[in-house]
Amino acid sequence: MARTIEEIKKEMTDAFMADETVRAKYGFEPGARFSEVFSKVSVENILFYLHAARTWTLETLFDKHLAEVSDIAERKRPHTLKWYRDKALSFQYGCSLSPDVAEYDNTGMTEDEVAETQIVKKCSVQTTDSVRPTIQVKAAKEDDPLTSEELEAFSAYMAQIADAGLTTVCVSGEPDILVMSVHVIYDPLVMDGSGIRYVGGDNVVADTVAAYLSDLEWNGDLYLRKLEQRLMEQDGIRTAHVTLAKAGPTRNQLQTISEHYTPYYGAIQCDTDNDLTVTYERF
Repeated sequence: MARTIEEIKKEMTDAFMADETVRAKYGFEPGARFSEVFSKVSVENILFYLHAARTWTLETLFDKHLAEVSDIAERKRPHTLKWYRDKALSFQYGCSLSPDVAEYDNTGMTEDEVAETQIVKKCSVQTTDSVRPTIQVKAAKEDDPLTSEELEAFSAYMAQIADAGLTTVCVSGEPDILVMSVHVIYDPLVMDGSGIRYVGGDNVVADTVAAYLSDLEWNGDLYLRKLEQRLMEQDGIRTAHVTLAKAGPTRNQLQTISEHYTPYYGAIQCDTDNDLTVTYERF
């Protein structure tokens, strides 16, 4: 990054004032400042300013050249999954792209107006098993999936920015469904036979399952052993074992989970009132 003219001039004048030969020639004391010895209209000050201005011009030109070279290199190198994720988060609903550079022209828009059009807040990008080069993009708004119209526009956007020959598959939907059965050995001094804690009246298993799923990062894997560990960390639960777990994007697509599960739509939830069955055994 180019230095300012003042910064460049100060570096030169500091070195000039520290030189013993210069001090002997001009007769000023060590530690004297340039502005204390030379006036603004002095020949020395003018010469230093002119040289600093020329140096600043060169540094500015080098910065511009570096930016142009970096831009060319960025456009020519294969794009990474992180690049596609960043581009997905930059999607602006209802805005058109410049056809040549696949960039938005936000001239005349305020930062708030641009932010309002950037509806994708959660996103993951991964490669898929396919004969053709393909990436799958999972996207969602802050708390909701994209509408059909928003997903259509987003899919068109991702297809337009993608490298030639690369297929993009964009999905967005409600959180995946988790159906689960858990066997718990509980402490009768802390909770009753239905899992309700005596103090506070909370349902320990249901609340812990909901909290664990809520804590998962976007598109993070569900690990059954980690969920069991979280349950056994709760006061009143001696042991916990998931005896059956099924998950899928819809109830017609539920599959048995053996160890871990990656949600199809990026998030997963369990209706603890209807989809969580707990068998309690007294300790």
